[in-house]
Formats: sequence, C-alpha cells, structure tokens
Amino acid sequence: PVDDEVAEGTEEVTLTVSPAPGYTVGSEASTYLSIADNDTPLPSLSIDGITVVEGDKKNNKVTLVVTLSEASTDPVSVTLTSSNSTAIWGEDYRAFETTVSFAPGETSKEVSVTIHGDKVSESTERFLVVLSNVSNAVIAGDGVAEVTIIDDDGASLVADAKAVEAKDDISHLTDSQLAPIVTEAIDRWENILGADSSLLASLDDINFRIVDFDGLTLGQTSQDTIYIDSDAAGHGWFVDSTPADDVEFVEDGSGKLVASSDSDAYGNMDLLSAVMHELGHVAGFQHDDQGLMDADLTAGERATALVFDDVSGELSDAAVQRTWQNDPLRQVDPSTWHKVGAKWDHEADDEWMVQV
Repeated sequence: PVDDEVAEGTEEVTLTVSPAPGYTVGSEASTYLSIADNDTPLPSLSIDGITVVEGDKKNNKVTLVVTLSEASTDPVSVTLTSSNSTAIWGEDYRAFETTVSFAPGETSKEVSVTIHGDKVSESTERFLVVLSNVSNAVIAGDGVAEVTIIDDDGASLVADAKAVEAKDDISHLTDSQLAPIVTEAIDRWENILGADSSLLASLDDINFRIVDFDGLTLGQTSQDTIYIDSDAAGHGWFVDSTPADDVEFVEDGSGKLVASSDSDAYGNMDLLSAVMHELGHVAGFQHDDQGLMDADLTAGERATALVFDDVSGELSDAAVQRTWQNDPLRQVDPSTWHKVGAKWDHEADDEWMVQV
C-alpha cells in the first residue's frame, strides 16, 4: 500500500495468481487484501427534510439546511437536486439543481427553495432533494431529504408572536406524549357536541403527525390529517399530565384561563388547546376572534370548549350540511345550547336550532 494524506476509508484489493510455466495454480487462486486508512476520516454531509405550509403566494420561499458533521480544513462541495414525488415541479415547487460550497471551518449552509402556493384545496404533497457529486466529504445515509407541502386552504392555528419570545433550548413533542392529549380532546368535544352527534364520527378517523413547521404555525389540518408542530413554533409545548382537569390554570377575570406563574404551563403553548382547535376544524368549525376557535394561541393560555360558555366559531358549509342532514331539529331552550353556527328554522322563529 502507498501511504498518503488523503482520507479515503477502507479499501480492498484482489490478488490473483495466474497460470504460468513451471507451476500449477491451486483451487484458491485469489485472495482479498483490506487496506485500512490511517488518515483522519472525511466529514459527512446530511440534509434534513422539512414540512412547510403551502401558502397562497405563487413564490413562497422556504429554507433547507445542509450540515457538515465537523469542520474541514479543505473546501467541501455538494450538489443538491430536486426530484418529484407526489409534488410536481412547475406546479407545486420550482425545480432546482445547485452546488453548495463550504469554506474551511464552515459546517452549515442554507438553501432557499420556492414553493408554489395557491388557493386550491388539495392533499399533502412531497418532493425530494438529493445530495450528489460530493467533494472532500462523504454523504451520510442515503443523502435524500423529503419536503412535505401541507395544503393550508383550510385553516391553521398560529402562535401569538407578541405574547412571548421563542426559547433557545426546548424539548420536542413525541407520539407517546401526544396520544393521551388527543384522547382527552376528543372526550371534551363529545361533551360539547353530545355523544350522538354525527360530527363526532369525523374525529375518530383523523390521523396525527408531528412535524417541524417553519414560522409561527402550531397546527394545521389537511383533509384526514392533523399536523402538530414539534416544538410549538419555538415556544415549547405544555403537555398536561392530567389533561382532564385545568388545575394549572386560573381565570384572569375576562373568562380566559391563564397559567399560574408557578405551573409547568406558564410560558408554554397548551397542547390540549391546539389539538382541540384542529379537531374543531375537522368537525367543521371555522376561525373566530376568541375562545377555542381563535386563530391565535397565546403562551400560557388554555382555550378549550369547557372553559368558555360558548364555543366560538361558525360551522363551515360542509359541516352545516352534515348537521342538517343527520341531526334532527328539535325545539329547545336556546340558553341550554351552545350557539355555534346555529342555523335557525325560519318557520319556528328562534325556538328551533340545529343540534351540534
């Protein structure tokens, strides 16, 4: 072997004995020799997938991050190329091929990607970004990142940017933490809507995914999937270990529940409120300017249906249609029902309303 200063990993060479006059080649005519590299290993390059909200703008910029495992004394370069999956270039995103260069000492580079937003309701779509043509480094894993584009022509919940600054060091939500919160959120909606409401059926078939949104988005509903941000837009989630009660919160005099300053909920986004909000969209409720269906959630605040006398928001046309067809109209004392998107029977004046 020739000793050099090039980091190249373990290499193999095959030694073969060929027939020649004066000797006979046995059954084992070849062998392998492994050459272990004694130079510093090359750093590895990786790229993380991201989940983005589509938006309505034709050219919506999002950022991908390419990471070098450790600083190199040599320049490093790699090519990034987009590739269709369910998303189609030209329609859903702008195709690209670009070379990223790391100067000695650099370990991170950002790449801007253009998403084509629209106002068309569609399913979640994805495209791939592939690393190739690497110089002075190796590619970690398969070198492929997935960009997930979530349709936002429904509605999303965002963090109130004025309420509190995002934190630097926070934990990320896990499926095991989310599961009991979802169960409690559905139970609370059952208490609101009534156990026999047809709207409850839509909540049982919904899927949840934890993703990393850009910006202030906390949650987003797209068809049969609810997406929850992994770190509450950088604020951190309050994952209630006893979600059936609200002991960590007190009323502030205006009907809102706010976290006590000595509770774990203080300064964090309430996961139960976010999950209930997104389930509300699944059931057909639209945004309102207060309460459970408020489009903004403030850190340290719990906004759930059980907290407020009225569930804010209006039923979407689809939900009104489902309710109108499947839930009987009945004469009730209006004060005993939540007037959410109430659709009144014109012949009976205000004594009849849709049970929701």
